[in-house]
Amino acid sequence: MSIIRAILEGEKGPYELAGLADVRVKKSKDEIAASLQGEWKDDLLFVLRESLDIYSFCHDRIARTDLQIEKLLKGNLTPKHTHGPLPTPRKKKKKHKNDPGFDLSPLAWQSLGADLYEVDGIIQT
Repeated sequence: MSIIRAILEGEKGPYELAGLADVRVKKSKDEIAASLQGEWKDDLLFVLRESLDIYSFCHDRIARTDLQIEKLLKGNLTPKHTHGPLPTPRKKKKKHKNDPGFDLSPLAWQSLGADLYEVDGIIQT
């Protein structure tokens, strides 16, 4: 994303752009720079900017929706079970990129008396 944003801000130097690559990228800076050479046509930059705007809009709306869902769940769920605090998870849960922006486990514990996300094969989606 930092490379895309830099391109849209006018940066055209392939090595400067390659320096913005995420540390997880396996290719060398030379290989990245080689792939970032070319013509910077206005029509393609326009399409890239529009695509980034759509991407950002969607991610913003997803975050806002997560907040609203959390607010509604916390406001509408009446605790049916008061078994004390949420038990410590058996294993550390891996964060997935599409997980909601809030923790569903305490809400499940309060409303159901069990953390359904501790059941093998169930993930927080």
